[in-house]
Amino acid sequence: MDVRAKQQLSYHVVFLLSADLAAISRHVISAAGGFSISTEMKMKKQINLHSIKLLSLAMLAAITIIGSAIPALAQDQPTYKVGDRVEAKPISTWKKATIVAIDLSANAVVITIDGEKDYTGAPREYTTHINNVRPLQETAAEKQTQAARRAADDRNVVKLGVDANNTVQADREILACPPEQKPVRNGSRPNPALLGKLIRCIWEKPARSGMDGAVTMDLTPLQIGAPRRWNPRTDLGGSAATIVYPVKTTYTQKTFYRERVVVDEHFGVFNCSIDPFGEWKCGMVDNKRKGESRSIPVRQ
Repeated sequence: MDVRAKQQLSYHVVFLLSADLAAISRHVISAAGGFSISTEMKMKKQINLHSIKLLSLAMLAAITIIGSAIPALAQDQPTYKVGDRVEAKPISTWKKATIVAIDLSANAVVITIDGEKDYTGAPREYTTHINNVRPLQETAAEKQTQAARRAADDRNVVKLGVDANNTVQADREILACPPEQKPVRNGSRPNPALLGKLIRCIWEKPARSGMDGAVTMDLTPLQIGAPRRWNPRTDLGGSAATIVYPVKTTYTQKTFYRERVVVDEHFGVFNCSIDPFGEWKCGMVDNKRKGESRSIPVRQ
């Protein structure tokens, strides 16, 4: 007899035994009620001890069958690991899927269904009971196609971490702002590396503790234009003697959220000059988006 037949038989026996026990209980209650009538009625309603013994043996047999069926069922359940290809039924129909996480304490698995994406463009994840998963038989060609698809998904996914306070980290170290400077005189020749840091510091920042939203800025090499005099109609924080250097660059701005990274590319023009304290300052005067924003899924 196979495992599932044993299980079905044990359930059937238990059902019958439950019915018999209920009948015996009614018989016992009826017999008890007869004590007050007469000894003759009591004897007529006495429970057949031989029948009770047979019933006890039947119950023991049922328990034995159930006990042997449960371990066998556990052995019959296939084991899975992360990355296994399976068929899964998270809702109503069986679909090809991949296991991405396993929770043994809840007998649950997290899966991604082939071809399904969430709003960020990442593979959509479902959590389902392990009974809703079964091994998938794929041909060599299907395995190769699926491996190529997973490799493409991995290239389009950013892996980020969080610190001890659950603060989302950027994909590189955030620039310390403002950068250190040595005092210089008005009209001094600009240092491209310093101006690049000043421009990055306009937006670059870490996320607040426990939050997401860190921002980075990466610049192409700066184009520093010819110096000019300060213009009170367009420039701030200077005087008629202030020398202004226009700076042009293309920059990529990334904002890091828990579920996605938003990427924007821009053309920008900045005016840089030396303030009364001998430090360089840069401000944006022109900004144009280059293409559309992109949203890249995040994998923690």
